[in-house]
Amino acid sequence: MKDTPPEIEEKVREIFRKKTPEERIRMGCEMYDVSRYLVRQALLRENPNISEAELKQQLFLRFYGNEFSKDKMAEILAHLAKHT
Repeated sequence: MKDTPPEIEEKVREIFRKKTPEERIRMGCEMYDVSRYLVRQALLRENPNISEAELKQQLFLRFYGNEFSKDKMAEILAHLAKHT
């Protein structure tokens, strides 16, 4: 869905162009932190009794679930289960 008028999109791009690389990186990191927090809270609401290991696994799946082969995914999830 695209509901932003082109002139507003251009204003937003101009604001970002004026930022330093450091400011843009900081903004990206802050957005990631907020999204991770929101997903974590949703997972906890869905399953209040989830273990820390399961929570880490579910967070990983939500963010990177389509990025790895099935074998690599199983290896990563096993690692997260052991190192909590």
